[in-house]
Amino acid sequence: MDLLTSAIAVSLAFLTLGMLVISAVAWYIAGHLIYPPRISPSTPPADYALEYEPISFASRDGLTLRGWYGSVPESERHARPCTVMPAMLA
Repeated sequence: MDLLTSAIAVSLAFLTLGMLVISAVAWYIAGHLIYPPRISPSTPPADYALEYEPISFASRDGLTLRGWYGSVPESERHARPCTVMPAMLA
């Protein structure tokens, strides 16, 4: 092997290694964008200094859905008057 051939071989090896590293980093980041870490919804809004009242709904199949109702002051209401956050399934 002459010097030029070995230089090309080393360059291709580093290029391949670089492409593998870039692919692994992109795969890792994409995984976190598509499947973000889950945040426990069991923390009540009071922990975030929000006013709320617990609510629950019964679904057609008998499952009780629980959550929190947080009203918004009239001066701050826009298109969405409230937000319902899930709590836990019973």
